[in-house]
Amino acid sequence: MHGYWQLWEQGLSKEQCEVLISQASELPVEEATIGFDEHNRTDDSYRRSKIRWIPRADQGWAGLYNVVESYIHTANNNAFGFDITRVAELQFTEYDADDEGMYDWHEDLNWLSNSFSHRKLSLVINLSDPSLYEGGNLELAPPEFEAPNVDVLRTQGSVVVFPSFVKHRVTPVTKGKRYSLVAWMEGPKFR
Repeated sequence: MHGYWQLWEQGLSKEQCEVLISQASELPVEEATIGFDEHNRTDDSYRRSKIRWIPRADQGWAGLYNVVESYIHTANNNAFGFDITRVAELQFTEYDADDEGMYDWHEDLNWLSNSFSHRKLSLVINLSDPSLYEGGNLELAPPEFEAPNVDVLRTQGSVVVFPSFVKHRVTPVTKGKRYSLVAWMEGPKFR
């Protein structure tokens, strides 16, 4: 590995972000959960957000999947070199100040999974104009390298890719709403 993250300050344009927010907001909404498999549950003290799944099978979203996969493959080639195979369904996430939307420190990888694959790389795209919300900072805690600049991560359209075992969080939103797109690239289990 040659680092713990790859960052594009304006990976998506303002217009692309606004269209994505509008279209994804029409999808069925769910309360976000924590945990994996049979241990999946809601816990408002740890995570408060609403999520919508962007269906891979819907050809209307194929272009978005291509963009996401392109960023992940570029990041993997630049820095990580992981054996990766596919992106799971994309998650559109809404953090609302009305309930102090947040997600405490966590990893996206379930080391105890019985599956033949692991989440290997995580991608987060900030879709919101940073002037429309307060708080809601995405923070990474890489063990040996400097974390990406929080202000750059707040840029509308910023794209960050990092190994799914890197701890990260979203601080509470105190004003407005923060929207993001999240993806996980899977591959054969880490050994």
